[in-house]
Amino acid sequence: SNAIQAVEHKDSGKVTITLYKEGDYYRTDVEDNGSGVSEENLEKLFRPNFTTKTKGTGLGLAICKNIVTQSHGEIFYSHSKEIGGACFSIRLPASTSSGNGNPVS
Repeated sequence: SNAIQAVEHKDSGKVTITLYKEGDYYRTDVEDNGSGVSEENLEKLFRPNFTTKTKGTGLGLAICKNIVTQSHGEIFYSHSKEIGGACFSIRLPASTSSGNGNPVS
């Protein structure tokens, strides 16, 4: 929803979602051609209650980070090289075990 909100004011807004395998991980990239994230906000992105929106609660990315981290993955931001706005990437282990035969919890 963040990507959609970033481009909803544009005549030619674009959001792409890519899923691929990267070694022992699955990776999903969500990119948009909005304005991206300013340098001053980069360190605050995943903090609870941080938002630049008038209607936002600032919980979405913090909750996502918590879920991804508990799933032994990572989430990160970069500038979209493909379409010029924001790119949020999520990497999750392709295996559902912890490597010792036990399920990941």
